[in-house]
Amino acid sequence: MGPRKPPVADPTDPIFRRWVIDLPPEKMHREVCARLRGRPDLEREAFGHWDFAGFPGWADDHPEMPLALRLRLAERLTITSPTIRAGFSVIPLLPFRTLVDPGPARPVPGIPTPQQVATQAIIAAFQRRLITEWWKPLPRHAGLLREYENLRATFAPRRSKGRSLWAAIGLTRRAPRTILVNGITYPVPRAEVRGGNPNPEPSELAVLFLVARHGGNDKEKRLRLKHARLERHIAEAWAGYTTWLADLARARAELDQVLSTVTREITAPARRPSLSP
Repeated sequence: MGPRKPPVADPTDPIFRRWVIDLPPEKMHREVCARLRGRPDLEREAFGHWDFAGFPGWADDHPEMPLALRLRLAERLTITSPTIRAGFSVIPLLPFRTLVDPGPARPVPGIPTPQQVATQAIIAAFQRRLITEWWKPLPRHAGLLREYENLRATFAPRRSKGRSLWAAIGLTRRAPRTILVNGITYPVPRAEVRGGNPNPEPSELAVLFLVARHGGNDKEKRLRLKHARLERHIAEAWAGYTTWLADLARARAELDQVLSTVTREITAPARRPSLSP
């Protein structure tokens, strides 16, 4: 039995897009252009797959590709390269001047090793997913984060030294099956859940209510909330960058040089997508 293959990274993971957080638009622009210059093959193939799919997100009556859609592509293609470990080497999934599906790696003459073949397959699978799904909306989980923040804000003022939050919101041993919070009917967390955390903090109680309403578990919900917070900051950075671009023709022209496809007639690459499914 050979070594287990590492899982293919998710190109939509906000961890790979968080590099924009807290960057001023000028610095973000320089980095966006630099990263796009290093990934021309991905850009060409991404446009090709999108063209092949019928330009989703681009209205037929718009002659030019909307800036918001172009920046969505920029956000996808400028991600920080994930890495995988192959033996004693750490290999980027998006190496500089990367090819989308270059075939088995051959760092030295001869037949590639099984590890080299497996590594190249992982790289190709990651890049294939990146370029074939870039136009799809990101799973930002903004609604879940708003719900969590509303729950926490509602529970926080009810804290007291004399009793637990469960008692403060009327959930004693004989608790009802549901409770109305902020206009939403929530299933009451089970007795064993309440007993396992008899005096939760407002943030903990908010997560328990999210689990009771949406299913899953507290670990999964905390991970989604963590990603949602990152997504909020990432979206704010790109919104600021978009506003900055609107007032600077020079910067727009520079972006056009590295993300130059702006009309339907020139979106398709010279060849149609040829990646295997």
